[in-house]
Amino acid sequence: MLKEMKQQLAVWLRQNKTQTHNNLIEYMQERICFYACSNDTPAEQVKGMNRLLKDIIRLDEEMFNG
Repeated sequence: MLKEMKQQLAVWLRQNKTQTHNNLIEYMQERICFYACSNDTPAEQVKGMNRLLKDIIRLDEEMFNG
């Protein structure tokens, strides 16, 4: 079940990367930068957001090249 969900998400992300007007990765990067500049967000939380984003970015390669 988890593998199927990862594959579906990887396909969706691959399609999303080609759409310049609706790129989830760019949006997430922008929001993490916003939160990192905020005094209300602890460094550990920003670190966790970056880890999750890296996992999402690698998902496409992991599912189609691995």
